[in-house]
Amino acid sequence: MINLNQEEKPPVKMIVAYIVTKTIIILLITYIFLSIFNTPEFLICLLGLFLIPILSIMVISRCLHVSSVKFLLNEDKIQIKSGTVFKKIKIIPYSKIQSVDIKYGLLRSWLGLSTINLWTSSQGQVSGKEVLSDGRLILLKKDAEEISNFIISKKEEQVNLN
Repeated sequence: MINLNQEEKPPVKMIVAYIVTKTIIILLITYIFLSIFNTPEFLICLLGLFLIPILSIMVISRCLHVSSVKFLLNEDKIQIKSGTVFKKIKIIPYSKIQSVDIKYGLLRSWLGLSTINLWTSSQGQVSGKEVLSDGRLILLKKDAEEISNFIISKKEEQVNLN
């Protein structure tokens, strides 16, 4: 059951799964670099001065971002708060939502996670060649279906009222 007006935070399992995902990607990139450049001097410089500090900062910043995303389901809108240093709040009325997508990537599916993308007809979705959704929630797979169905039913209610 979905509780309205109760702020949802990402569960610890989701944050740990995200850290594991990023760590696996970093290890694969490191392995590729090490297999291409196989001299001892290059390996020491690469690991000590470049790969370890920069990749560690990348992982920590992404984990902080994922853990900072919160959302609030109201009667007429969804409110998404994000950001660790710079706070950002998006308010999306259910009536403006045109599409709700649930994505299960291979690794996220294996970790029991999914992504809900909320699409509206706003111009802010296009950023250069990339198209970004207005709202993005990373959730446990079992919660994603329920929240997606709730958002769709609220959207249909809003459209029928107008």
